[in-house]
Amino acid sequence: MTNNTLDSIEAERLGINAIDNNSDVYIDDRALAQLLGCSRVTLQQARARGEGIPYVKIGRLVRYSTRTVREWLAAHTRGSLPAARSPTQVVGSLPPLDARSTS
Repeated sequence: MTNNTLDSIEAERLGINAIDNNSDVYIDDRALAQLLGCSRVTLQQARARGEGIPYVKIGRLVRYSTRTVREWLAAHTRGSLPAARSPTQVVGSLPPLDARSTS
């Protein structure tokens, strides 16, 4: 994959060339694990403990909203970051949250 963002992972999986940065698509745990650089087991264990990124369960399927992932990452960023690196840039250049989703 050429661009490692939540939306581009899902766009590539669906065969879509581009998705609006403000879109809210749902990705599976494989895509999220790839983005975060962790294993699927790590995400599964966090879900079993009731921790981690909020998810949607549809039958046996687990999906993560890209908007919720961006919000969760921003809320769980610790320490100070250089001015040139926002929390979303640290995790694969995710598009920044718009003003509506931060309130």
